[in-house]
Amino acid sequence: MKNLNALDLSGNKLKELPARSGEFNYMQEFRASKNKLTKFPEAVCSWVNLKRLDLSRNALDSLPSCMGRLKELMSMDLWDNDLAGFPDELSSMRALRFLDLRAIQFDEPEMERIQGMLPSAKVYFSQPCNCGE
Repeated sequence: MKNLNALDLSGNKLKELPARSGEFNYMQEFRASKNKLTKFPEAVCSWVNLKRLDLSRNALDSLPSCMGRLKELMSMDLWDNDLAGFPDELSSMRALRFLDLRAIQFDEPEMERIQGMLPSAKVYFSQPCNCGE
């Protein structure tokens, strides 16, 4: 399976990816939406040929700086996660054209910072909520 270039693990209640998933050197499209991931699977950072990534509807709380290695990534769907912010290293993802961050509560300055880091990407945000004020 080391020549695998597309994989859909959506809806499997996964809490983590198998340890050997870092060996998928030719991965171009990976979907693992609707799972129970709380930590970003760092094996994904080794998939330098990755073009599309869908980790929507999980419980991710942060993104690792190693994601900056994904220079071929064109589309990233992180909709409905528990993300608090973005590492600066994501600014090196120059190929990114689509980023879905809806249903994640960012304040206005953080949304501006994210959009500024990825000027070529269409970034989708939900409107900030003044829920506790």
